[in-house]
Amino acid sequence: MTKVLSVEDLSVTFALHESEVRAVNNINFSLEAGETLAVVGESGSGKSQAFLSIMGLLAKNGRTSGKAMMGDINLVGMEKSRLDRIRGKDIAMIFQDPMTSLNPSLKVKTQLSEVLVKHRGFDKAKAERAAVEMLERVGIPEPVKRANAFPHEMSGGMRQRVMIAMALLCQPKILIADEPTTALDVTVQAQMLDLFKSLTDDFGTSLVIITHDLGVVAGVADRMMVMYGGRAVEKGTARA
Repeated sequence: MTKVLSVEDLSVTFALHESEVRAVNNINFSLEAGETLAVVGESGSGKSQAFLSIMGLLAKNGRTSGKAMMGDINLVGMEKSRLDRIRGKDIAMIFQDPMTSLNPSLKVKTQLSEVLVKHRGFDKAKAERAAVEMLERVGIPEPVKRANAFPHEMSGGMRQRVMIAMALLCQPKILIADEPTTALDVTVQAQMLDLFKSLTDDFGTSLVIITHDLGVVAGVADRMMVMYGGRAVEKGTARA
C-alpha cells in the first residue's frame, strides 16, 4: 500500500497569558491510499487540533512542531500561499458544523463552483454543472433546485452532504471529516457513513473520521487511533 500521509512527532501547543498548554503530544501515525482511519477520543483529547494543525488552521496562539509528510512535502510550517494550493485540492476537511462552514448569503451552487474555478480552472458554467452532478452523487434529491437554494433552506443532513460534495469536487487524496455525524439523527448518521464508504471506494480517497463515538465508525474504519489527553494511546485494526 502507498502511504499518502505520514505524521511524525506531531505536537500542538497554545500560548496562554503566562503559560503554554500542550493540546497534542508527540503523536505518530500514517494513512494509506484508499484507507479509512478513525481517530477516536473524548472531547478535549486533541484529535481535532491535531488535524487542524496539519491543515494550517490553528488559532493564532497555536504552534505546531513535528512533521506531516504528503509524499515529499511537509505540511507543518508551510507558508500559507503554498498551503492554499494544496488545501481543497489534495487534502480537504469537512468541519463539525456545516451551518457555520457555509456562507449564509451565497447560493449553494456559487459556493461549490468557486472551488472548481479556483483549483481546477473551470469556467463558471462548467463548474456549476459539475457542482450539480456532485450534489446528485452525494444523494441530494432535486440537485438543480438544491443548487439554487441558500444553506438555511436545507436540513442539517442536507447541509452536511453539501459540505461533503464541496470537499470531493477536486477529488482530494485525503478527506478529513471532523465529527461528521454529531448533529444528525441515527437514520441520517447511517446514510452518511454509507455515503463515505461508497465515495472512498469510488474515488480512492483516503478518509480520516474524527469522532468521540466508537460505535459510529466501527463498521466503516479499517484502522483506529484512540487519543486521550493529547496522546495516541492505542492503535490497531477496527476489528481488533
